[in-house]
Amino acid sequence: MRLRPPGTTKPPGTTKPPGTTKLPRTTKPPRTTKPPGTTKPPILTEVDYLGKVVIYFPSLIHLGYKDGNKGLGFRAAQSKIEVFKDPSGTIVRMDFTHNQEPWKIGQHFYLTFPALSVWQSHPFTPASTPPTSLVPPSHTYIIRARGGETGKLAQLAETAAATGDKATPFTTPVVMLGPYGRSIVDTEASNILAIAGGTGISFTLPAITAALANLSSHTQNIEMVWIIRHVDNLAWIAPELLALRSHLAHVPNYISDRGDGEIEQADKSEMTATTSPSTRFRIHIYVTRGAETKTHIPIPLSSSHTPTTSEKQADISSASSVSSTPTHTPTHSSEIRSLLSPHPDFRVTYLDHLHPDVSSIVADFIDTTVEMGRTRVVGSGPATLGTALRAAVAARNDVGGVWRGEERGDVEFVWDDRLG
Repeated sequence: MRLRPPGTTKPPGTTKPPGTTKLPRTTKPPRTTKPPGTTKPPILTEVDYLGKVVIYFPSLIHLGYKDGNKGLGFRAAQSKIEVFKDPSGTIVRMDFTHNQEPWKIGQHFYLTFPALSVWQSHPFTPASTPPTSLVPPSHTYIIRARGGETGKLAQLAETAAATGDKATPFTTPVVMLGPYGRSIVDTEASNILAIAGGTGISFTLPAITAALANLSSHTQNIEMVWIIRHVDNLAWIAPELLALRSHLAHVPNYISDRGDGEIEQADKSEMTATTSPSTRFRIHIYVTRGAETKTHIPIPLSSSHTPTTSEKQADISSASSVSSTPTHTPTHSSEIRSLLSPHPDFRVTYLDHLHPDVSSIVADFIDTTVEMGRTRVVGSGPATLGTALRAAVAARNDVGGVWRGEERGDVEFVWDDRLG
């Protein structure tokens, strides 16, 4: 009701004309609801893409990349994709070259795959080492395909392999952001033990490669331990493992099989090192799945081999590195067969659905190998491996000994920053 000022009255004769009625208030039509499961498609404009570029610009290493004589501009790296399948899942290996500033060993990049989405990126550590000369760096990534973007990447490669030319490797564009993290190289460490589980080898492999290449370092003992599920997983980094085998001490006239199942090995006193004469290098592979994956190629060792504490703790008497004669035709590639050829410093231990005792591995390395100097343990892999390694390293540190000047009790642990 409208209020009149005090003292005013409605003028006489100001009534509504007869026959006039108030019009009803109009109502809005009921709002229609969208069927469940339907969403409005996003509208991508040049502004959206420009915003993405502006966000990434501070670390964008693709701007200004030269492609022949085509001038400057944005150029994504073209990566070759390989897919490895086993009963435990799918692994994707990526290889490409990109002209950029070298990164530091231990750093990682965020990778975006434009063929899938320009809005997602994930952190990955290069399994390759940055160059020391003026050449374009080569990137290698070992990625486990899961349900998200990595799973789509593996599916994209598999689809292309099934429908395209099998003689031509599948390639896809990759955009990098980074590098992030810090260097894990310590040239002052006298002893280096690298332990990786599965795709964690991407973090530890470059550290081992760099230590072997640095002939002026103080490193005396280097050991690489890789825990995998199936022996065929060696194919993920077969070229790199073959290169590492060339750094092992050379054993003249080392014969793996004389035809009667016996193994002949030359005297270890005749071994000559291909690395620095003062550096000892060893590789130990643990295969945790069943014996069906080990019968392709026998891995015999000499009868003088004494099981280490870690082998005893794993209770591997029925599935040791001394394999029986294969029961069916070998199916491994020539690279894996070369890797599995016997060598006293390249050992493969088969654990029948068991896991190695990490604390025993650390203890064996320090007790039987380390004579003096600091020890650095580098690790990457599942969270449970990181927990076990932290406890093992903590148990081997001797604060009192370090105060007395005994560096042998100084054990440092470096874990992959991406994994927490």
